[in-house]
Formats: sequence, structure tokens, C-alpha cells
Amino acid sequence: MPNACPKCPRSPVAELPESFPLREVPRTVRGVRTDSPQELELGDYVAILRRRWIFVLLPVLVVPWAAFFLSASQPDQFVSEARVLLGDTAAQAAVDAGSQSTAFRNRLLENELRLATGDAADADVARRFGVAVDDVPTATITAETDADIIVFRSTSPNPETAANVANAWADAYLDLKAEQTESSIDGAVAQLETKLSELQAERDDVRSDLGALEERLARATDATRNQAQLRVDREASAISGTVTLIDAQIAATASSITNLTLSADLALGNGPRIIGVATPAENRSNAPVSRNIVLGLVVGAILGAALALLRENLDTAVRTPQDLEDLGLVHLGSIPTAKNTGERELALASLEDTEGPQAAAYQKVRSAIEFMSLEDELNSIVVTSANQGEGKTTAAANLATAMAQANKRTILLDCDLRRPRVHKVFRTKQTPGITNVVLDSSTLAESAWPIPALAESLVVVPSGALPPHPASFIASPAFASATKQLTSLGDFTVIDGPPLLPVADTLSLAHHVSGVLIVVDAGRTSRDDVERALASLTKAGARVIGAVLIGVKQSAKSYTYAYSSDEEVERLTMDEATRTASGDDEVTGSNDRPAFFSTEAEVK
Repeated sequence: MPNACPKCPRSPVAELPESFPLREVPRTVRGVRTDSPQELELGDYVAILRRRWIFVLLPVLVVPWAAFFLSASQPDQFVSEARVLLGDTAAQAAVDAGSQSTAFRNRLLENELRLATGDAADADVARRFGVAVDDVPTATITAETDADIIVFRSTSPNPETAANVANAWADAYLDLKAEQTESSIDGAVAQLETKLSELQAERDDVRSDLGALEERLARATDATRNQAQLRVDREASAISGTVTLIDAQIAATASSITNLTLSADLALGNGPRIIGVATPAENRSNAPVSRNIVLGLVVGAILGAALALLRENLDTAVRTPQDLEDLGLVHLGSIPTAKNTGERELALASLEDTEGPQAAAYQKVRSAIEFMSLEDELNSIVVTSANQGEGKTTAAANLATAMAQANKRTILLDCDLRRPRVHKVFRTKQTPGITNVVLDSSTLAESAWPIPALAESLVVVPSGALPPHPASFIASPAFASATKQLTSLGDFTVIDGPPLLPVADTLSLAHHVSGVLIVVDAGRTSRDDVERALASLTKAGARVIGAVLIGVKQSAKSYTYAYSSDEEVERLTMDEATRTASGDDEVTGSNDRPAFFSTEAEVK
């Protein structure tokens, strides 16, 4: 069957050589291309940030503004700090213990910090300021491990208050440390004195027998003196070693007590001391507002980029031609968002605005289909979508119109027997239609509605009366025979089919046509829905020729192409070309027999 009527000029597509290269469809597995790496490049990230610019812009504006507001609203703060050097006793504790390990030094400093921040320090500071412990002014106490220094830092809106608080905490620590040192020395002296008393008692006990003998010697007569003296000498010789040892211990203990008492003042003098007294600060410690704003810009940019990438990762909608290609579909064209379509829900841009961006986009889709027909015969397609309301009827009507404008005898058939809409696009009656033909209540010619603006090229066949079981009706042999007969009457047949996921009607329709065209609503149809729809078609053995992306946000300037002249060009719109009567319920299609419908082709 020829691709165009004999009187029509040949399409430029027909002049292309048979070896015209067609773009290879990328191989995909569950939406992931297997013929190219999936690592994102710099350009991909830039594209994501441009597409999600609102997620980048909001943090970039909000975070610096918040930083400025917080910086400007904060009162001035002044910081003062007092520095205390640990005493020789504490600093040399590791040496005295025979170890200078880092762990031991850290434990020593941790003990000093606990003393400086303990309850006793809180009570001392509270006493100095004359306030309750719960109301004591706070300070930050840290240690410089490399110099054995404890830093007492205080922050306050008043510089004098900050200095006083830091010094008070440092003084409290020094007093507690002095009390701790004195208590430690007093405890050691008390222990030594107790030991000395015990040793003296032990010595007296050892010499008790010798003392008794010495008393007897003193009362002895001349006759018994020699014998008493012998007994004293014998007892003294027996206990001399024990007494000597005890005496040595008593001497050492007494010496220790003396040394501790003498070194008490030295120990206190070598204790912790202040090496830096806190003074009132002259400059405030608040970060500069300009620095906070710059930091806010950096944080906002990072946060915005992260939000944009997160939103992109969570977004499962098909938005770009690349998304279609990643799903294994040939991208046949992108239809920009409708503009200036008035109050009509279903826009027929191919007739209403023949030089507009939408009409140009449908012409590109038509050309893509013509390219495909060079390699494999393609004279009928069913236009469908994954879900309801994704623009399949609008796409089918505009594509049929674009085919007719290329001088192809085109038939538009409405096979959505659950929610027919084609008759609303062209303002025809719903009946008679294809169901009436199948039920032998009407002929194909009687059910066809030629469009006056394209009376020689475009015929619309509405759905007709809706059957109770559309799926069984479409799968019937009578419907297949009527569809086959109908497609043989023209050069190209466009069928508006039901959506794929809710019902299975389109899977039956796919066996009566040369290919299936999937319409995808950009930003609305999810990748999962497209994958499921494509899988159902593949399982049914249907030939999917590609997909059309509807509602793409593009600038209409890229589609503008016009001639300028002094002569005013009269533009024919759908309303002007098809209006035959006035009124809200007008029928613009004519029920006269279409020009390319022959009598022999009628079906009863």
C-alpha cells in the first residue's frame, strides 16, 4: 500500500536511501544501561543543580540571612581568662611514681580538673560572690597538657564581670589545692605520731622485765647484790637487740615527723600559682558579622547542593529524554507545555497553532515515525500511556493531524472503550462509532467523521456505544476484523488506546497494529510505571516503537521560524475551519462519506 495518495507530493522521507542510519536503542537491564558507565560526571552534577535550582537557591538565601540575623541580635560578649601553673609536687608526680607516660600525665591533669570543677569549688565561688550555689557564675576550665597549665575562661556581656569570675575560679582552685596539701601533710604527720607512740609502747613492754630486775638490784643487800647484778646483765643482754631495733625505728619516725613539719611551708610554697591574672577585655569576642555571612553562604551552598542531589535521588518521575533512553525506550520527541490553549482541556495544537512549538514538536514525532517506516512497514500504531490522564488522547489527536498535514490519508480510531475522549477533541458525536460497526448496526463509512479542515486526509472514528465488557469486546474476532478492514482504507491509522496499567485492553489492541507508542507525562509518570508498562507490552509480544514526552518545560523560541512580509497571512484555526453552526453542542465533524472511503470497503 502506498504511503501517500497518488495526487499528493512525495514526502521528503521517501527520498532517503535505504541505508539511512537509524539510531541504535541502548541496551538496558531494569532501566540501567549496559553499554555505558553509570558514573556521574561533572556535567551531570551541573545539570542536576540547574534542574533543582530552587533547592540550591533557598538554603543559599536563608542560611546567610539567618547567620546575619543571629549575629546582629546577639549581645556583645567579652572573654577573660586566668592561667594557673601546676605546682612542682603535681608536675613531678609522674617522676616520683617512676613513670612519665602520657596516660599517667593525662590522668593527673584530669584529677586536677575534677578538683577545679567539683562541688567544693562551686561552693567556694558562690561564697566569694555571695550567691547560692545554683546561681554561681560559670567558667570554662581546660588544661594545656603540653605545659601543665589550667586555663579558667569566663564569658560575659560585662568585661569586668568576666575577669572577676575567671579570677574567682582560679583563686578557688588555689585555696582548695592548699587545703588539700595541708590536709595531706597533717594526715601524714598524724600517722607518724601514732606509729611513734606504738613504738615507744613496744619498747617499754620489751624493757618491763629488765626494769623489774633493776629495781630489785637497787634494793639488794651486799650479800645478794652480785647475784641481782648478774640477773640484770643477763636480761639486758637478751633484749639488747630488740631494744636497739625499736630505738632505731623510733628515731627514724621522729625524724620523719620533723622533716614533714619543716617541709610543710616548702610544699605550700611550691604549689600551684597564678601565672596569668584575668583582666577586663578591651575587644568583644563575637565573631564578625561579615565572616558569619560568608560562612553562611558556604554552608548554604553545600546544604543546597546536598538537598538538590537528595531530591534528584528521591525523584522517580521521568523528566528528560535521557530518562526514557535509560529505560530502553526510543525517544521520538518531546512536546512542550501547552500555552494559550484557552479553556479547552484537550488542545489540538497541530490545527489551532500550526506554527507554534507544539505543532512543530508533533511534526518531529511524525518524521521520526516516517524514518522508522523506511526499515520496517509501519502503517498503524496504538497510542497509550502507563496511567490515565497522561496525555495519550491529546498526543493521538495531534499526531493524526500531523500525519494528515503531510498528505497521508489518516484514520484516527478511538478504542478507549472505558473513557473515550477523541470525539471531545474534534467536537463530533460519540455514536455511531467502532462498536456500532462491530455490532453490525452501522457501516465504517457511516461511523467516520471527516474533519473539514483536512477533509481529504483525516477521518475520525469515535468509540461508539460503550460495551459492558470492553476487554472481551476488543479481544473478539469481530473487532479484529473491523479494525483490519479500517486500517486498510488509509495510509496511516492512529488508535487511541486505554492506559496500560489499569486495564489489559491495549495488550489485545497491540496485535492489530504495526507498533505501540507510549506517551509519558514529564514530571508525573514514574520510572516504575513506565518499566511495568513496557514489561507488559514485551511479555505480550507487542512492538514498542518508542515514547513521546509530554509537558516538557522548554522555551518556545527554539521552535520559532517564520517569514516576515508586508502581506498579512491568514491563519486557519481549528475553530474557524470546523465551525459549521453556533451553540455549545455544535458538531464540527461532518458525517458525509469520507473522500477515501470506497463503497466496496464498507463493512456490515
